[in-house]
Amino acid sequence: MPPKPEILARHVVAQSRLFKIESLEMRFSNGVERTYERLVGGGSGADR
Repeated sequence: MPPKPEILARHVVAQSRLFKIESLEMRFSNGVERTYERLVGGGSGADR
């Protein structure tokens, strides 16, 4: 199994009551660096 990529930096790009968008700067085992964005849930679930 190849090694996991290294997270170089993490920034919150946008945020609301329900979710936030993070930008991740990553370095892979072959030396390639990329920036990805991901959607992160608020974590409150369906209990509202």
